[in-house]
Amino acid sequence: MKSIINKIRHLKRSILNRYKFKRLRRLKIWIKNQLACLEHKYYVSQDKSLCKRVRYQLPEIKNTEETLTYLIDNSCSIARFGDGELGFIFGKGIGFQKYDKDLATRLEEVLRYNGSNRLLIGLSEWIFYSDYGKYPEYRVQYLRKILNLLIPGKTYYSADISRFYKSASNEHKTLHQISLLRKIWDGRNVTLIEGEKSRMGVGNDLLDNAKSIKRILCPAVNAFLYYSDILHCAVELIPQNELILIALGPTATVLAYDLFLSGYQAIDIGHADISYEWFLRDVKDPSGRVAITGKYVNEVGGGDQVVDIIDANYTKQIVARIGID
Repeated sequence: MKSIINKIRHLKRSILNRYKFKRLRRLKIWIKNQLACLEHKYYVSQDKSLCKRVRYQLPEIKNTEETLTYLIDNSCSIARFGDGELGFIFGKGIGFQKYDKDLATRLEEVLRYNGSNRLLIGLSEWIFYSDYGKYPEYRVQYLRKILNLLIPGKTYYSADISRFYKSASNEHKTLHQISLLRKIWDGRNVTLIEGEKSRMGVGNDLLDNAKSIKRILCPAVNAFLYYSDILHCAVELIPQNELILIALGPTATVLAYDLFLSGYQAIDIGHADISYEWFLRDVKDPSGRVAITGKYVNEVGGGDQVVDIIDANYTKQIVARIGID
């Protein structure tokens, strides 16, 4: 009888402890959510205050359609700055490119460029003109610093030409943006400088209207370590009448700039291929980004685990490999 009573008491303690644990876990989650709300409200209030102080300095940024139209009509080059490139200037590395002081210095040089209007400098509009509360931490931390690097009175262009699926508000607008993007290389001989696992246009029709395609493959991670080799190879192998598309993270921003100065039309094309893949899969919510089989997707968990592909046409397009074993 005594043993039964002890078992009952043990069971009661176990149940009570479990109940307490659940209550504590719920309390912990509640406290965490409350702290997150307070932090968010703080950043929003700071963001509002900051924007009131600097609003008169905010740059003019052409929208994506205006940017693409200008690129098409004037055969311009573009070097783009998203949050990754801007953060890099201020000491923050990103997942596939460790922080490099030389790269940060070069990125700042490109951002401050104020020469020919045939090299467009692209900025992400949300950094300056988003609704309050959207990415407020980034804005509060860097907005004033970024503004100090910009040229007063200079017209900037949209960095989101390669992020059409995220930025477009409806399918018709998205299709129009894709159509404009494809006009850039329509009927052109194109050389792609990309990460070895980016495989832009492979498995879809994004580049099907190009006259020809060649590829220079570079490391998927820390490509800037091989920057001088990449630039030298490009200048040696690519005729100046060919269009160069670059998908290489922050390295692409600097490379587009240097190739433009060398007489090329160079487009820092970024995530255009992945955005197109998401569009084809009808991934409506940006938080619902998915991995793409056979392609490197740095913004998705496990997206760096890329399987090999067997594609004779793709292999035939490769004219050089830099920094790849």
